[in-house]
Amino acid sequence: VHRARIKGRKGDVAVK
Repeated sequence: VHRARIKGRKGDVAVK
């Protein structure tokens, strides 16, 4: 669920 944090802040949007 927090895989977005691994990429950075833009990853959060991709995961959502």
